Amino acid sequence: MSLTSTLKGWAAKAGQVFGAASAEASSKPASTAKGLPLGIDFGTGGLKVLELQAGDQLTLGQAIYAETPDPLRTDPTRRLEFQAESLAEIVRSTRFRTKRAACAIPAWATVCKQIQLGKPDGTPLSQQVLSMIPQHLNCDPSTIIHRYLDVTPPGATKPEVIVMAVTKELIGRLMQAMHDAKLEPVGMHSEFMADLAAYDHIHVSTDVESSNSIYVDIGAGMTRISISHGRTLAFVRTIDMGGAVMDQTLVNRLGCTMAEARAMRWKHYGELSRPGLPPAEGPAATTVHGVDLAEAMDIIADEVRMSLRLHASKFPTMKVDRLVFLGGECRSRLICNHIARVVRMTGHTADPFRKVQRPSGETPAGLDLSTAQPAWALAMGVCLSPTDL
Repeated sequence: MSLTSTLKGWAAKAGQVFGAASAEASSKPASTAKGLPLGIDFGTGGLKVLELQAGDQLTLGQAIYAETPDPLRTDPTRRLEFQAESLAEIVRSTRFRTKRAACAIPAWATVCKQIQLGKPDGTPLSQQVLSMIPQHLNCDPSTIIHRYLDVTPPGATKPEVIVMAVTKELIGRLMQAMHDAKLEPVGMHSEFMADLAAYDHIHVSTDVESSNSIYVDIGAGMTRISISHGRTLAFVRTIDMGGAVMDQTLVNRLGCTMAEARAMRWKHYGELSRPGLPPAEGPAATTVHGVDLAEAMDIIADEVRMSLRLHASKFPTMKVDRLVFLGGECRSRLICNHIARVVRMTGHTADPFRKVQRPSGETPAGLDLSTAQPAWALAMGVCLSPTDL
């Protein structure tokens, strides 16, 4: 069988579920009858593979990270090739308890669009969405796999949906990467939905159903913003800006390498304000080694503030009362505190391992469990999402 035929077959298998899954189905917890799958995060900054063991309490198994070389961080095609090879090597050299695996569909490859449809005329919502794809996504529907979430505001006369779409070719290459690593693909999930699954676990003791939360996932290459009503996704936004933009500013001003720039920023790690306390008053610090990074930080913070305003205009009675930071760039207190001050909300750094039982032996290499690990929230969410393939 040719590579093209194989990719089409895998894409069709994934697309049957990704295209048809409902918000309600996506919010259900993963079945543990066969154990939890490995969670794979093909991130810009690096590849993460997480193993959890189900039981009365989740137990951490393996947590493997393969950092992306700097020359590949701006080249999605070469980066994915490198990560596919790294995944195969990780599986060969690590004694995982399972070969079942699920992955997140990278946000950089996902198009998200909020669309207002026409007045209801009896046409099924799915057909209306399909007819609007060429106009709003500027592509042939036959070349993509899409799903939609109904986010119609109360009292609205026209339905509104969030459409998330990815090319069939990309889906096929993710399936190929897992297959070449001798893994059994059992799930593929949008990063937005996987983040919600991780948050359910992290904050299981809080009243999640009655709280509205904004999640800010800051990565190396981009930032994702999502707002949920309880466990239901209501708003999404992506920004083509992340930690790499700030690192490049440091490189240009100080003549250092990108790796050195990241290390400088991450030294500003620290906890955000404790839950229940208001954000600190006054301007936030924005400099690293004398270099002002306020421009990039302001762009991200303004996008977060704009997202809150757009949400409020559509859902005026659904006030957002929780700000959650996820993603690897949250290791820098600088940017999180800046955003929290701009939007005047208390910020919480997600720690996916906070309620996970530590292994009885050695801690996974390179994983410091004495501090929050927001970079692993997405991989955690993938592990805990439904196995749908």
